[in-house]
Amino acid sequence: MSAEDQAAHAYANWPAAEDEVEAEAPEVCACLRTKTAFGSLAGAPHRWQQGKSSTAVYWCLATMANAGPDENVAHPQQCLAARSCYRAAE
Repeated sequence: MSAEDQAAHAYANWPAAEDEVEAEAPEVCACLRTKTAFGSLAGAPHRWQQGKSSTAVYWCLATMANAGPDENVAHPQQCLAARSCYRAAE
C-alpha cells in the first residue's frame, strides 16, 4: 500500500476538508509545542492549536515539561491570553 493510499485509508471516515467549516484556531502561547505542530498528514481537518488530537502530547518551552511556569497543564485549550505566563507570538 502506498503512502497516499495509507493516508486516504486513515481518513476514510473523516469529512472532506471542504465539507467541514473549520473553527478559527485560537491564539495559543508562543511557548506551547507539540510534534503535530511541525506537520500532519495531508487532509487532516483540524489545526493543532484547536487541541482536538487524542494522541498529541503538549509541552511548554519555558519549563520543558507538560506544565507551564504557573504549574497548570500545557494544552491549547489552556495556554491562552488570560493565563499569567502567556507569551504572545512575535
